[in-house]
Formats: sequence, structure tokens, C-alpha cells
Amino acid sequence: VIFARKMDFPCKDFPYLLSCDIKLNVTFKVKSLETVSECDCDDLYLTSQLFVGGYPSHIVSQCTHSCERISKDKVYWGEWLTLPVKYCDLQENASVLISVWSSSGLVGVANAQVFDEAGRVRRGRLQLKLSRELADSSYVPEGDGIWKTGEKYNHEEIPRLGWLDSLARVRTKQVTANRQHSEPVLTIEFPYFEYPIVFEERAYYSERMDAILMRSHEEQLEREEALGRQKNQKQPAFPWQNHLCVIHDPEMMHAQGRAMDMKEILNPVEEKYRRLNPSMVRGVVDRFLKPNKSERDKIQQIIHSSGKMTRRHQDVLWKFAYSLTNDKKALIKFVMSVDWGSPSEVKVAEELLNTWAHIDMADALRLLGDEPEFRNPAVRGHAIKILDEANDAELLLYLLQLVQALRYDNIKPETTTGGEEDKGDEQGKWKPGLLARFLIRRAVNSESLVSFFTWYLSTEVENKENGMLFSNVHQELLHQLRMSPRGRGLAAQLTEQTNFVKKIMMMGKEGRGRALTRQNYLQRMLTQADGKYHELRHLHVPVMHPLWPWKRVTGIDSESLRVFNSKTQPIKIDLTLEEQGQVSPALFKVGDDLRQDQLVLQLLGVMDKMFKDVNLDLHLTLYRVLSFSNDEGMMEFVKGSKALSQIQKQDGTISAFFKAQAKELCRKEREKYTPDEAANVRFETEAEMYDKLLNRFIKSCAGYCMCTYILCVGDRHLDNILIRNTGELLHIDFGYILGHDPRSWAVGPIRLTKDMIDTMGGRGSKGFDKFISHCCQAYKILRKHANLILNLLYLMKDSKIENLFEDHETVIQIVRNRFELEKTDENAEIWLLDKLNKCEDTFVTTLSDTLHNMNLFLN
Repeated sequence: VIFARKMDFPCKDFPYLLSCDIKLNVTFKVKSLETVSECDCDDLYLTSQLFVGGYPSHIVSQCTHSCERISKDKVYWGEWLTLPVKYCDLQENASVLISVWSSSGLVGVANAQVFDEAGRVRRGRLQLKLSRELADSSYVPEGDGIWKTGEKYNHEEIPRLGWLDSLARVRTKQVTANRQHSEPVLTIEFPYFEYPIVFEERAYYSERMDAILMRSHEEQLEREEALGRQKNQKQPAFPWQNHLCVIHDPEMMHAQGRAMDMKEILNPVEEKYRRLNPSMVRGVVDRFLKPNKSERDKIQQIIHSSGKMTRRHQDVLWKFAYSLTNDKKALIKFVMSVDWGSPSEVKVAEELLNTWAHIDMADALRLLGDEPEFRNPAVRGHAIKILDEANDAELLLYLLQLVQALRYDNIKPETTTGGEEDKGDEQGKWKPGLLARFLIRRAVNSESLVSFFTWYLSTEVENKENGMLFSNVHQELLHQLRMSPRGRGLAAQLTEQTNFVKKIMMMGKEGRGRALTRQNYLQRMLTQADGKYHELRHLHVPVMHPLWPWKRVTGIDSESLRVFNSKTQPIKIDLTLEEQGQVSPALFKVGDDLRQDQLVLQLLGVMDKMFKDVNLDLHLTLYRVLSFSNDEGMMEFVKGSKALSQIQKQDGTISAFFKAQAKELCRKEREKYTPDEAANVRFETEAEMYDKLLNRFIKSCAGYCMCTYILCVGDRHLDNILIRNTGELLHIDFGYILGHDPRSWAVGPIRLTKDMIDTMGGRGSKGFDKFISHCCQAYKILRKHANLILNLLYLMKDSKIENLFEDHETVIQIVRNRFELEKTDENAEIWLLDKLNKCEDTFVTTLSDTLHNMNLFLN
């Protein structure tokens, strides 16, 4: 969305802008191409050229990103193309010619007019039919109309009506889902301006100069008198001075250099002088210079601001750089204020980094991002030094994001100071970067790190853009493991573990059909002596457990094998462990991308650690998930749990379920003792056991309410919320997160059913007050560590995870808004209390759950 600057509109009753006032380059986003099953997406590339008056106005522009196939007949680019022509220079008949090519030749062409039939600049998404001949290309009116209306609704250009909007969303999804195209359809997106832009050419003053010169001095005096000017005002030296035309310099409105804020207007002369002699503009940094009170307030405002830095902000931080070294929160903004293209500034910055106050883990992770300011080896080295202080358990918490940051590890900095990375570039041979060397060094000494590090790398090897990088890191890891006897042992265990997982995944792909028939077939393959997978029952050599590498798996319990009757038909298997009589139930999935669930469970683990660091145990059930590839993975199977939908059918209420479990737990506790021993033991009563279960339920409910709210977890129906026999509530199935929710029309951001509230004792009871108190505590802790959560999400922006990939900036902003960081702790608590007091299922929520159950029954 592009917002307009404050300006006078041609018509105040109907605000709009003129194209001659828009100094921005023509830009559009290439999104996707449908119905391309016959083409190989690796060979596809796209070119564009803008025609004005029937003539090309620039050389052909080409997409730099390679497309990626996201379904059977659809590929995705997701790249913004900026053409070297401004809107103010266009004629009304301007059009963009887009051509799609493959290795075998032209796939098709499409032509998109920049202005529509009413003379307005197009904005939002547009579908174009590709054809071999330019005359045959056309728009797709159905999708265009639905999208345009939806975009107007999202930008509040259409009044909102709750009940009607919900029906419209459902109908829209049905229409768009059933639409099929017989020929390739290209989807592009123009920027969405705040106001309509109408075509207009600049009308400059055209009166002939000789006519101006002939005007008499008396005529000018009469003009001034009519305008109410004073007669004794100094008269112009030249008679034509009052009739000069004002022509705006387009360079003055262009944000040059490193100006981040569109509102910042830079003088081109000053900018050129700054580049030629930066020390005269920014000055030499004074070690003893201290800011006054107003300057300190300004600096703190810059440091804690989430917006982009302007040039003036950078100059302020650079001026007082030495006085900021004791403020650990200032390091990120200081690094962003350094001109890394200036050797003198780089030298000062590297000196200051060595004396800066110890930064937090959140800031260290932020320094590993892809911004140009973070590419310098000194900056990345400083971040790695902080990471090296963490133990293996803490490093494992952030390993998923650190692997993603490897894709930025070998980006060549703007100014290099020499070293191994530069030599590697000169020789044309890949060498591991600073972060890769650090992770490999730590992994070879820890079986937990090396196991998860290997699986995370193998998942990213499939990435077409950076797959070779992750493959090189994996090869370097294996090379370093073979350098020591212990490392060679770990390498052999990794090989055995990989082979074991591959065989289970092969078993998961066989016998597709009815779940019961497939289950019997796989059991025969395990139990029969000549069965294909008979050797998996009893392994010759124990292998590392993929989810708990310190445990050893000795085989598979064939009798426990179960095939679930769902779309992907996951397999539940009990893995037997070296410890006598112990098993580890696990769920193996084929055809399902578990990377999103893996990310959510990892973030829940980070949040749980935040709570426990301040002695707040909210009894979160953190089952483990591991993705082997983009469509294979496994997860821990949580035993002794029931979905809320099952509890409703079998027990009626959660309270009745707890009473039955309290009775059962008391009975099992007594069975551990003989009658003589039991006489000397005091057992908990059923009421005491019920209170224990209820206490765990209240705490876990508060913890999950806050965590799922922050991560914007959607699709919270009663089959996705479980309760364990020991009282803990937990959430599963995180297919919709970070603002994507197909049930947002029916379920609020926090799912709290009436049965949950009644189990706590109802609103106003001690149990519900305890729940509210735990929610406020948890929310306050999460707000305190908001930067860590946001930075972890930021490092995942190029991971190709569906809910995070297409528009990561919007997603991260949605999560940032959930923290309400602009509020004080007191105001945030008041705001949360109001939201929790209004949170309860409505008739629409109940209707949505009923429709979900009917859909499951029909499927």
C-alpha cells in the first residue's frame, strides 16, 4: 500500500491524485502462473517492457528470481519489478507487455494497460490470459472483479457488515476454488495507492515571453492593488517577475542514497557532498561528547522505535556513538547508522563493537539477518561471540533459525577487510562462513545438536535457490566429524539413523487405499520373516532417536502399528527403546508439510522457557515435531489425551471428565501397594486429586491462550484442543498461523469455550480469577521478550513456509501488534482484561463447530 503525502486535492469532496504529481516508478508484482503443467518451472523466466504511445520506453526487464512450483499446475514468482519510467511521464495509452519464456521458446504474452477505461491508474491484483499472439491476450473478468471488491473491503473502502461479510467470504472461496482455466493465466499485482490516481498531464505556463515584456508598469500596480497589497511595497526589478512559471525539480522529491523514509526529502547537492566528503557532514566522532537532555530523549526514541531510520537519525547516533556503548539496546540501531562503504567509519565501528555492552540473545540473532548493514564480518562475528556463550540446550532452542540464517552467511559485504572469506571468493571455491563454522564446531561435540542440525540441513537442501549452500554446509559437517574418533562414531550413527528413517518413510508410502486394509498389509510386512520391513522389528545396531538423540531405538512394535483414516493416512508406531520395557509412540506422516508445526512447537518451547526462567510453570505440553523434507516428517504421539469434541460426546463436560480421571488415578495409586502397606500410607482423596487436575488445567489453559494469541493460531475447533488425563490442556494441528484463519468469522483470537469457563467455576469465581492472573503474568513476560520472538520469526522469512513466505513484513507486523508495545504494562493489562472478559463462544462459534463436525462425518 502506497500512502499519499499531505497535499491539496483537486476536488476536496472526492479526494484523488493526478498522475503528473506521482514521481514514483511504475511497479508491479509478478505473483503466479496457472495451468502450466506441461512446462518445467526450472526453465521458465519472465520479461516485461513498458510501451508509451506504441513505442518501447526502455530496455527489456527480466525477473531475477526463479519461479517455484507450489502445486501441480501453478508456479510462483513473488517478485516486484520496477520499471525505469515514472507515472508522471506516462501517456494515457501506456501498457506493460509481459512475456513468459521457457527453454523451448515463447510460452505466451499478455498486455496490461496501466490506466483503466476511466483513466485511473490500476491498483491491486489482475489476472491476464497468456496467448501466442498479443491480439488474443485478455483479462479474466471474474477473478478481477472479486479481487477488486475484496481489496476495497480490506482497505475499508466498502462499509463493513459482520453477518453479511461472513457469508460473502464463504461464497467467494467457493467461487475462486471452482474456477478453472483452459489456458495459462498470469496473476500480477499493481501497488495499492491510498487514493485513486487520475491521468493528467502537467500544464505549464505557456504565455509568450514577449507578451509579458510588453506589459506596462501601471498594469502591474493595478494588479497589486486588486489583490490588496500595499502600494509602498518594493516593486519587482523586472516586469515579468510576477509571471514566472514554477517548475518542480523531480530530484528534490526523490529519496536518494540510504534514505529509508519516503517522507524524508534530500537535497541532491547535499547528498553528493555527503558522499564525496562524509567526515565534513557527519563530523569526526568525539570520544568525550555527551548528549544533553533533549538529545538523550531523541536518542532513546530512535533506539526504541520500530520504524525505519532516516538519515538524520543515523547522523544523531553516529555523533554520540561513544556515549552509547553502555546501552546494549542501542547496538542494532548503531550498526544501521554506520556507512559500511566508508573505510574510516568501518574502522571506528569495529573498535566500538569490541567495547560495547553485552547484548541479549535477541539482538545477537537480529545481527544475523540479511540487511546490508549486518553483512560485515565484524558484525556477524560479534553476534556469534554472544551465541558461543550459550550452552547446547539453549543453542538447540534457536537452531532452526540459525540454520535459516546460513543463507545470509556468505553474502559478500560492501567493504571487506580481507580474510578467509575473501580468499575463498578469489579462488572460486566455496568456504564456510562465520556462522557455518560456528555451528559445525558446536555440533561435532554434541549428539543432540548434530542430529537436529543434520535434519534441518537436509530439509533445506531441497530449496532450489539456496540448496547448494546447505548441501555444502552438510558436506563440511561430515568432513569435520571424520576428523576425530568420536566424530566418526557420530557420523556412523547419523548414517544408521537416516537409513532407519528412510525405510519407515518408504513403508509410509506403500499400500495407499483403505486405512484398515493398508494397516493389515504393513503389519504382515513387519511380522512375516520374508516381509519387506521385517528387519525393522529388531535392529542389529541401535540407532539414535530422531526426536531424542540421546535415546537409542532398538526396533518397532508391529502390534502397535495403526493407520489413521485421514487424508494423508499417517502411521502411528511404537518405537522400542534400549531401556527395558520402554516404548516411544510416534506419528509418521508422508505428503504433509510439518515445517509449520515444527516452527510453532519450537516457539512454544522458547515461550515456555521464558515462563520457567521467572518460576512460572504453566504446564505446557511441548510434543516434538521433526520435518525430514517438505512433505515428510514425524511427531511425538501424546498418550492419554482426549479432544474436547470427544469429551463432549463421552463425558458431557470437562468437569465430569476430571472427576472420572481423579477416581481412576486414585485407584491406580492404591494398586501400587499391598493391603498391609496401604494401611500406613496416606492417599489423596478424589476431591484433592480433582483440585490438582483443575489447577493444571487452569494454568495450561492460560499459557496456551496467550501463546496461541501471540502467534495468531487459527482453526481452533474442538478437535484441535486436547486435554490430558493428568489435567493439562494442549493445542495441536498448527496449519493456520500468523493471521491465516479460515474460521476467523466465527472464532475470536482467543478460543475459550463456555465449558472451560464453567469448569474453572464461572466468571467471578476463584478459579477464573486465577486463570486471569496467570494470563496477565504470561502476557507481561511475553511482552518483555517480544524482540526475541519477532527476531526468530524474521529469520524464518525465506524458509518457504506457506503462512510466512508470501508477505513476511505484514505477518511480522501482525504479531508485533499483538504485543501492544506502545502501551505501558498497566494499560496493556487493562486492555487484556477487557479482551478476556469478552472472550466466550457465541451462537456463530457453536454453528461453526457443528458445520465442522458435519464436514468430518461426510468425509
